[in-house]
Amino acid sequence: MNISNLNLITFNEESKEDSFYASYKHKKHNKATHWHDFYEIHLITHGTVTERINGNTIEMGPGWIYFLKPYDVHEYWCEKPITMYKIQFMIDILDSDIQKAMLSNHFHLITKLSEQELQEFIPILNSIVDERNSNHHAR
Repeated sequence: MNISNLNLITFNEESKEDSFYASYKHKKHNKATHWHDFYEIHLITHGTVTERINGNTIEMGPGWIYFLKPYDVHEYWCEKPITMYKIQFMIDILDSDIQKAMLSNHFHLITKLSEQELQEFIPILNSIVDERNSNHHAR
């Protein structure tokens, strides 16, 4: 697959001056094959989505969390609306050791959290989204 022929989504959907974005949204649409120039973490809380990442297809539902690196080629589709947390960031906000680890070809994350892990993780994500929104609106 030639990446130059695919849709590039650049950072950031909402605010170009930030290196970080967080949201909790309902998705009702499919997204054609694309790639990013930023990192992205998704946690699905409701519904089911099928995602194709670098040619591998996986169906995910509540409790699934996955991490996308820049230039991961992916697309998704869902028959019914899904609800998910989405965190997007540029690598420059991270410590250099963490940057090196994340740039490694060995760093991948697609997993289903246990119910307990999900219940522990949601308040953390809510805090992140709330802080991002309060800081964004305070400008």
